[in-house]
Amino acid sequence: MEHVTQLTKKHLEDFFDDKLQDYQCPCCKSKEKPAIPTANDEEISFSLLDLVDIAKNNSESKKVLSTPALPLICQNCGNIYNIATYVILRHFS
Repeated sequence: MEHVTQLTKKHLEDFFDDKLQDYQCPCCKSKEKPAIPTANDEEISFSLLDLVDIAKNNSESKKVLSTPALPLICQNCGNIYNIATYVILRHFS
């Protein structure tokens, strides 16, 4: 698999079953699987994480890299964390 647009909700559920078997929310310790943000209950919603270089005096910053990430939401406390999509894509390659 080469692009995030190829990922389906089923792919993510399979990924969670394979890689997140022992998932535990870092905040509330819930073991419930995290929610997958989707539109129309099928189209996956992604975030873009930016890596920035900040000047030593904090006067300016410049974007070095952007990468798509999958936000995972704890269904108990609402904590949100991200998994880089390249890890998921590599899993299905």
